[in-house]
Amino acid sequence: PFPHTWRGPRNDPAYAASTPVTDVNMLAELQGLMDTTYRKVWTRDRKTTGRNEVPERYELIFAEHAENFADWKRYWLKRHHVMHDCASGGFLQRHVPLTANASELCARHRLRGECNEWLLLHGTSPEAARNICRNDFTMHLAGSAQGTLYGRGTYFGDSITKADEYARADDRGLCCALVCRVIGGQVLYNDDVNPVAESLQDGVLKGRFHSVLGDREKCRGTFKEYVVFDADQVYVEYVLYYRR
Repeated sequence: PFPHTWRGPRNDPAYAASTPVTDVNMLAELQGLMDTTYRKVWTRDRKTTGRNEVPERYELIFAEHAENFADWKRYWLKRHHVMHDCASGGFLQRHVPLTANASELCARHRLRGECNEWLLLHGTSPEAARNICRNDFTMHLAGSAQGTLYGRGTYFGDSITKADEYARADDRGLCCALVCRVIGGQVLYNDDVNPVAESLQDGVLKGRFHSVLGDREKCRGTFKEYVVFDADQVYVEYVLYYRR
């Protein structure tokens, strides 16, 4: 089954498109997502943006709704399997991200709390965003988590401020962030100041967990980081183009 927001063909496995969001209510919900997840918190990753100060606000200029037939099919199947794992595995610890404060947007997408399905943000460049929408995320697992905080997965945030640290402006001065469905499933939670990345990664790849939640907000006063190691646990819903 397709999500109820699906507008494209339902019989074309090659279908992939990003269409402009024109509905004023939808645009207001997306701006609301940015506003409600904004936190004026600095980390050293902010320096990579070329501006060392945290912007006062992020202004949505335009947005695109992404649809990808093959990606959705893989995501739906993965969600089905994770829901089964969560139901048969006993107690499920539910984690509520900051993005849940954008309640109308989350309700629109009918997220499955029983498998920790979230809307999360991923900052990137416009070019990379287009490639991800066409081809999905690429996981670069090399058997070692050395040099990464929580393992060699794909990282997401529940704050636009965190996502913006990895956004790259184009020649129009527009930055880009993806709004993605992410399946957290059984979450390996960690609030250590110095986490052991290899152990966390193995807990997902070789253990019973589906994702890692690194709580830097608790241990450092910065941001939570959500990490998955399987591209099928991610589905891009929107591409946001904004100004700092």
